[in-house]
Amino acid sequence: MNNISAENVARVLGNGKEKKIPNGWQTICPCHDDKNPSLSIKEEPNEALLYHCHAGCEYKDVKREIHSRMGLSGGGVHIPYKNRTTAQQSQNGFSLEDFAELKGLPLDFLQINFVSEFFLQEQKAVKFSYLDTDGNEISVRQRLAASGNNKFRWRKKDKPLLYGLWREVNTEYIILVEGESDALTLWYNNFPALGIPGATSFKDERDSVFLKDYKKIYAVIEPDKGGEALLKRLSESTIADRLFLIFPDGYKDSSEMYLADKTNFRAEFQRFLDSAVSLDSYLKKQNEKIREDLFNYCEDITLTPNILNLFYQDICKLGVVGEEKTSKLTYLLLTSRLLDRPVSGVLKGPSSAGKSFITENTLKFFPDSAYQLITAMSEKNLVYSDKPIKHKILVIAEAVGISGNFASYLIRSLLSEGRLDYETINKTANGLEPKSISREGPTGLLVTTTKLNLHPENETRLFSLPITDTNNQTKEILLSIAKELKNNVELDKWKKFQEWLEMSQNQVTIPYAEKLALMIPPAGIRLRRDFKAVLGIIKCHALIHQLHRDKDTDGRIIASLKDYEAIRELVADIISEGVEAAIKNSIRETVSAVKHLEPEFDHSVPVKAVAAQLGIDKSSASRRCKEAIKLGYIINQEETKGRPYKLKTGDPLPEDTQILPSVEELMNCTVAHEFEEDTPPLPSGIVSDEIAKDSCYSNETISCFC
Repeated sequence: MNNISAENVARVLGNGKEKKIPNGWQTICPCHDDKNPSLSIKEEPNEALLYHCHAGCEYKDVKREIHSRMGLSGGGVHIPYKNRTTAQQSQNGFSLEDFAELKGLPLDFLQINFVSEFFLQEQKAVKFSYLDTDGNEISVRQRLAASGNNKFRWRKKDKPLLYGLWREVNTEYIILVEGESDALTLWYNNFPALGIPGATSFKDERDSVFLKDYKKIYAVIEPDKGGEALLKRLSESTIADRLFLIFPDGYKDSSEMYLADKTNFRAEFQRFLDSAVSLDSYLKKQNEKIREDLFNYCEDITLTPNILNLFYQDICKLGVVGEEKTSKLTYLLLTSRLLDRPVSGVLKGPSSAGKSFITENTLKFFPDSAYQLITAMSEKNLVYSDKPIKHKILVIAEAVGISGNFASYLIRSLLSEGRLDYETINKTANGLEPKSISREGPTGLLVTTTKLNLHPENETRLFSLPITDTNNQTKEILLSIAKELKNNVELDKWKKFQEWLEMSQNQVTIPYAEKLALMIPPAGIRLRRDFKAVLGIIKCHALIHQLHRDKDTDGRIIASLKDYEAIRELVADIISEGVEAAIKNSIRETVSAVKHLEPEFDHSVPVKAVAAQLGIDKSSASRRCKEAIKLGYIINQEETKGRPYKLKTGDPLPEDTQILPSVEELMNCTVAHEFEEDTPPLPSGIVSDEIAKDSCYSNETISCFC
């Protein structure tokens, strides 16, 4: 190797105009008519020299001319950047020349694209100017090193945006890549591109406006977590329907592909461009693979003929005692998040009766994505929270956690409309400005309470699931607590089963829905909502048993009479009691106890005596008596508020009326719907305007979340 110093070269070229600068010399460039010294020369520890012409002369031309003038043979004075040691790379920072060589791009090309060099704490660094469509510099991103975790930083107070907005592109497509290097590489090879400065920095509301005129938008997805993050963001954006994906197989990114074979890069990249797949087809293929893996994991559950029974067996292993109907319904209500109209419910019972225990243990069978657990919330929490609520169940540990009438109103709106739209006023620098907030549903609600009834408007929107309060139930719970239960439930398998359902393209139809509607007696207006809930739960039962159900020509799951039979067993009493067509057994027992005790207490029966007669604790007896008093079947003769009850029997108990027909009745039904002469017939499958609005009959399909 020839021994020559930066000073020697500078003096030969400078003719007295050379000058010493930090980390090197500045002199006259031999490749252009240089009036003021514009060539920087720095000396590496191994005597290698690096040249950089600030006027934009090509590095190779500068080096060749210097070697000629200095009488040097060969190019032994230069070490390519990628081959230098870390000490050599970092001694004087990271220059524009370093970046050019690292990426195989000409200096003049970089400079005309507003890539430049500057000094940061006496160390060289590279500056990428982010210009808007008018060519105004909006932001600056700085590159301080060739590699490492801290090689990039933004100029103080600057924010990310798309890189390359100033370049005029007259094509019908654009290519999105990560970072400035890949964008520059594609520009140099005549491909239209925009750089995204970091996988997580794409913002649809900010960036999509610049992409609105392109018929096709390609995105290079790198094979790392950054690529996954970018794909997720793009998939959720408004450009998703025009998006095509390029996977640079065998390479990290476009820049690495270029450096591997500069000569054939254009043809190779065009091949990747031509074979790009649409986002829609890619996601379908990925979902099929993921769903197949999930199915293999939970296959034994999906193939079980009665999944609810299997669930109940497993939840009992976690310590739940009795409450079979309530446990199964809670599972179905949480599954109903997959429907366009989820079913909501409330678990009612005295304090310490086990409401929360059932809820907590049922949630263990579901992935975190299925629900949002809330212990308490402010009045406007649902409006301002940024947590997604679409196709989720809000699980509120206690109804008192819904603070205030406004929160109750928001809950009602969300359950009824399937979304929240809230108008407010924000104080800004420009004064008061209106702001619209939208929260996408649909969303369901699962709540527990010690109250007999919630807000009347909320009550009609919820299935009431009672908790058993008998002494026998308490005894069974105590025994369960005493046992050392072996928790051998494969909860992960149950969670994977729910994830498998989420990824299924499920639609459900109920062929007997219209017949069922015609057979139900119109015992109360509440039935209009309860009937929708019944159909929703039937669909959930068919959905979880879909491998055992037929499908119609449109690929919809056909709910069988087995689904109706299973659901009728769970909800028949709840439906009848909800419209007061039937009386709870607990209320009948309480009224009977008061009637039996009346002679002994001269028609002023105390609650304590009722509790003793029923064999339950006083608080449970008091709760039952309050409910019977509200219904009018017991009268409290004590007029002074706060004093013990003096009870006597009130209205006679009516005979129970079964609202939901049996399976046999449904199978044998030949009922025809008759309209009054002055009432125009409704379309087939529609019974009332409100029901028609929600399309809950045989021609209805329920789209599940994917």
